[in-house]
This record gives sequence, structure tokens and C-alpha cells, in this order.
Amino acid sequence: ACALCADLCPSDPAPPAPAHLPDLVLASASPRRLELLRQIGLEPARVRPAELDETPRPGELPRAYAQRLARAKAEALAAAEPGAYLLAADTVVALGRRILPKAEDALTARACLKQLSGRRHRVLGGVALRAPDGRWAERVVMTSVAFKRLSAEEIEGYLASGEWRGKAGGYAIQGLAAAFIPWITGSYSNVVGLPLAETAQLLTGLGYPLFRDYLVQRADGGAAVGDVWAARVGRLQKGLGAFLDLGDSRPALLDWADCPRAATEGAVLVVRIARLPRAGKGAKVKPAEPPRPIPRDAALPLRLARGDDPLDLLGRDLAEVLCDNGGWLPELRRRLPETVAVRLAGPRPPLFDPELEAELAGLLAREVSLPGGGRLLVEPVETLTAIDVDSGGGPAAGQGALETNLEAAGEIARQVRLRALSGLIVVDFLELRGRGQRERLHTALKRAFADDPVETSVFPPLPSGLVEIARQRRRPPLHELLCRQAGWQPSAETRAYEALRLALAQPPAARLGLALSPDAAAALDGPLAEARHAVEARLGTPLRLLARPQVDLGRWLKGGYRIPTEEAPPAGGRALAKLALAALTLGTVVLKLLLATGPAAALPPQTRESVVSVLP
Repeated sequence: ACALCADLCPSDPAPPAPAHLPDLVLASASPRRLELLRQIGLEPARVRPAELDETPRPGELPRAYAQRLARAKAEALAAAEPGAYLLAADTVVALGRRILPKAEDALTARACLKQLSGRRHRVLGGVALRAPDGRWAERVVMTSVAFKRLSAEEIEGYLASGEWRGKAGGYAIQGLAAAFIPWITGSYSNVVGLPLAETAQLLTGLGYPLFRDYLVQRADGGAAVGDVWAARVGRLQKGLGAFLDLGDSRPALLDWADCPRAATEGAVLVVRIARLPRAGKGAKVKPAEPPRPIPRDAALPLRLARGDDPLDLLGRDLAEVLCDNGGWLPELRRRLPETVAVRLAGPRPPLFDPELEAELAGLLAREVSLPGGGRLLVEPVETLTAIDVDSGGGPAAGQGALETNLEAAGEIARQVRLRALSGLIVVDFLELRGRGQRERLHTALKRAFADDPVETSVFPPLPSGLVEIARQRRRPPLHELLCRQAGWQPSAETRAYEALRLALAQPPAARLGLALSPDAAAALDGPLAEARHAVEARLGTPLRLLARPQVDLGRWLKGGYRIPTEEAPPAGGRALAKLALAALTLGTVVLKLLLATGPAAALPPQTRESVVSVLP
């Protein structure tokens, strides 16, 4: 799928399952769940609703009820679908310990809406997945939803729409009821009917390849293996080679045997990246022929050709490409085989919707949850990547630990590939008892890496549980490309690209403002100006950059900052500031609702301005 603003994700984030995989069967009659699965690129082979008595048991709590029904729906079809992935879900709306019913008549819907009016409630989504080999993965996801106080007229007006029919709690957040909800905390898709991020995690945890590759290619990105560059010789050392400036902190090395005889310091050479920089060493390069003439006034170093062209890398493996820019379709169809379907998706709804953006953001997280309750802790350092398998409170030894280790093996291979981790990777698994367990883990880990397109070696586990993995470095790891040099926080450039994607997803407006941090605004005014202009051309309107200082309002309100006299609030101003912050929050929510539901379109075009906030 093609992203925007030179920020390219060539791998379809949810590629269709290869033909050799077992079928995916959805045990639900809900059209909403089917639509949500399609949103992340999944088309179930069959939809087979399970007939169950959904009456809560006496004293049954909402979480237990959601989990029980989801599991029961899948179990009801297990005998009829022995070789398939069975996916089932149930959505429960709860006020405290009270489970609200599914509204089948107006009387029930009215009673639910009156109870929800002016209150917060929970939406619990139970998800159960059974793999063809009999393994199970389950999750209950909780979202907190706030309702505004509803008038009798609003309730009766909503009942007249009929949207409430068959809905837990008597409302549908994806419809007119969105105007009743000032905020939610948690997964939006969970309230609609299926928590997508968690469902995707369960699928991949049991071996269903949902989200397999993520490659970011952007103008400010570093070098990749196969790139062809024009660079100047900074230093020539006889017997060792020529050191060339490729814009990295460490110069690239061209071996002495490959240096042209006439090479001198200051000369311009054309080279191809053979090996990327690694721990204390620069890139290794080889001589190359220029693919195109080098302009006389070109600023060096200059990349002449990319070695990681996604269409070349993935063209043979793609079934479908989703693109959100109609102008790219002819070129994609020309470049790709006829067997690859190319279609337009977005910009509204955006190709990179909030659920997918959240999953991509998770690739920069230090902690990765496992479906069975364990977790992975991923910690890249300069010389290697350390991954720790944590039981999450489960057994740290014995059969339970082995099951957690086997579950972790598949997720480790997936995370390594998605994050483009490379070099030496050391995994600290839970305690392994005996050679038999070590051999089972080794086999599972090798199988998990078997379809990795990058050359990878998995060494046998040591008695201590440590496993070494060596993976060829083909491109910079994701955290190096998207984050600052230290830490896991996205860089200013990454946030600037995010702002441009959000801008393209907004409804048409005569003017569009982007509220973002000063360093991200500076990036859009400087090195990323070309990407900004491309977005403005597609929108047909200039973008107004609103640079806002990054102030932690929460810390300020708690007294963590010493505020200069001219900025300090007057006596009693802290309470006033809290009210202002609440009003600001409410205003932001109202603005988002207006953007989502369209009332702003009623204003004269020349007076409309939408403001999109991308402050971290």
C-alpha cells in the first residue's frame, strides 16, 4: 500500500492470506464485524453465525460474560470447521456491574439511552480465536465511553432513526449517536463491534500472517543496500581505501583494490552501498555505473538510484496494492505484473486509518504483549538488539513456560521483520528444561523465520535459554529512521509526515491549519517543504502551520513548573486554568465531531477553517 508525502509503506499492511493457509471463518452474523475485518484487508472465507442462548447467568460480571460468549460462539463451530481459523466476538455494554441488553424494541432502546445519559459506561469486547491445530487465544478489551446528558427530544429523535435496533446498549457509535459522545478512552473499533488491533495481534500470535512487512521510504531517510550514490572522497589511505562522505556520521569505505587509479581526495566517485553502517563502522561501498548524469551544480552526496525500490522488492509477492493517490495508479499498473490488482483507497476514509496508525506506532514500543498473557521487551543498543521473554505472571519454567516460549517465537520473527532489526539479536527465553524443549524451541524459531526475505541464521538455544539470531542489515531499523537518536519518541520529521497524512484525511475546507510543535513546523518549512507543497497541491489550498510550544499542561497544573510573573495566572488562576483546560479539551472533541459528521460544511466555504492538532 502506498502512503503519502514520500513516506512509503510498500507492503500491504494486511496482505491477503496466501492460498496455502487454512481458511478464516467468522462466527458472527454482524455486518459491522465483517466490515471491520475488511478494513484491515481480511476477507473471511465463510461467515457462519453460531446460535446461542445469550442470557447472562445469575451474578455474571460483564467481563466474564463477554469472554464466555465469544468462546462459546467459536466452540459451537469447532466440530464443523476443524481445519480453519475460527474467529468469534461479543460486545457488552455495562454500567458498573449491570449488563445492558441488546435493544430489539424501542422500549428497551429508550430505557438504555436514559440510563446512559450523562454518564460514563464501559464497552467490553470479547474476542476468541481457535487455530487449526487446536490452540486458543482470547482477549477482553475495555473501552470507556462518555455520554452527554440527553434531552427527551434527542432520545426520541434517535429512536426514530432505527439505528439502535440489535445494538448492545441501544446505540451505534458509528452513526448518529456519535453526536452524543464527547469522548472515549480506548479502542473505537471495539465500540463498533471488534477491537481491530487486538484481533490482529491474536491472529498473528497463532500464526496467521496479517501484518508482515513495513518499509518506510522517505526523502530524509538514510541509505539502503543497493543504493547508488555520487559522493566526494574525503580521505585516501593507501592500502586501505577511500573514505567517502554519504551524509552519515561515519564515512563510507571503498576498498583500496576497488579505488580508481586516478582517485584523489576531493574527487567525485559513483558507488553502490554493499553494507550499511554498523556499530562504530561506516558503510561499505563498491564501484558503480551512474544510472543518470550527475548535474554540475548538484549538492553532494547525491543519491542517484534507490536499492530498496518496493516494487522491485515485493512485486512478485504482491496480490493487491492499495494506493491513496489516483495520479500514481498508471505508473503502478505499468510497473507491476498483470496478476497484481491495483486499486484506489482513500483519502476519505484514509488508507492509514487510526487503527492502522496505532498498530504502526506500536512498532516503536519497547513492550509487546503476547496473546497468552506474556510479553516481549525489545531493547536495541549500539552493538545488538536484546529481546527478553517475560511470563507476565504466568509459569516461568516447565510446560507453561515452553508454551509461552513457542508463542513468543512467532511474534519475535514478526517484530524483527516489521522493525527491520538486524545484526546480532539475542533473545532471553524463559527457562528451558532439557534438550527436548530446546530442540522444540529451535525448530519453532527457525520455522517462524523461514519466509523472511532477509538472510537470517537462528542458532541453537543455550542451556541458559539464550538464543542468538544473526540477520543481514539491508536497511536502517525502524526506530533509527523514525525516532530521535536517543529514546523511542518520534522525530520532528516523523511527526511532520504524520501531520500531512492527517491533513489529507480531512473533509474539504477553504483553509486548513496544522497545529504542531515548533520543530515539526520547521521541518515542513525546511527540508520537507517539497512534501508539504505536494500535499497542498492535492488539497487545492495552502496549509497554515500553527507552531505551538510543547508544554506539559498536566505538570503545569500540578505546580511542576515555575511560571514567569508575566505568564503566571492571577490569584485563584490555577482553578481557572483547569476550567480552561477542560473547555479546551471539550472544544477539541466538538471540533473532531464536527469534522467527522460534517456540520461545518454548512458554513460558507470562504469562512471555514479546519485545524488539525498533531501535538505529541
